[in-house]
Amino acid sequence: EVLREIPRWFPSIAKSGETMGNVFRHLQQISDGMLITHGQGLMWGALFSRQGMLSQDNNRKMATSCWQKNCEELGVLPYIVPAGGFMVTPVIHIDVETIQEI
Repeated sequence: EVLREIPRWFPSIAKSGETMGNVFRHLQQISDGMLITHGQGLMWGALFSRQGMLSQDNNRKMATSCWQKNCEELGVLPYIVPAGGFMVTPVIHIDVETIQEI
């Protein structure tokens, strides 16, 4: 029965994946080189670049900490990547409007 249900989710997953891509491309664009985003479908993440002030490890750690604090305040729980970035797990149960709002 579960296997029959999965295909019903495909349109919603495709739409959410497209929105996630748009959101992450926008984040990279407005970050002025601070973020390098990667992903496909619903699995997206970013690394804090080593450009400008972020070339210093201390500043990268501070940026990661600040990002994590703000995400927690919004109720978003990204996986913080030890290399200096984050990943956002698939958001199948969240509608597209919520993704855009966050």
